[in-house]
Amino acid sequence: MNSSLNYNLRTQFYFMTDQRTLSDILNQLSLYRINMNGYVQTEIVRDGSKLNILRIVTGTTEGENEYDLNTMRNILKHYRVRFQEKSVVQVLEILPEAPGQINAIYGSLWCKLSVNAIYVGDDTKIYLDVSDINQTIEILSQPALEMCP
Repeated sequence: MNSSLNYNLRTQFYFMTDQRTLSDILNQLSLYRINMNGYVQTEIVRDGSKLNILRIVTGTTEGENEYDLNTMRNILKHYRVRFQEKSVVQVLEILPEAPGQINAIYGSLWCKLSVNAIYVGDDTKIYLDVSDINQTIEILSQPALEMCP
């Protein structure tokens, strides 16, 4: 992957909830016409109960707005869901059907910082939840990515 990184910084909502509450949250997002541009859900079982761990980025591929962010916050607060907001990197130029791009990104980052999650959003945009955004941007902006050993 040749890199002159084209990216946006986006807001990710990270939270855990049960199945019924997740269904209610998704319904509310739909009713308020909030688009989820990035979405990853993982179901786990804790103490015999099914829970969902979620990462959601609202808005369009081009960006987010205060209405979407505030509505998401209000919905999560309404359902008493504890959540974290953090900035994530949205990589804008990934070629669909070009193998090895996730490997190039992950392979250049994992030995230098924590890669909490990599997931695909709308229009094959990649989201990077990492421990250090500035270092990530610096690494991925190099003319040629240096892979970890």
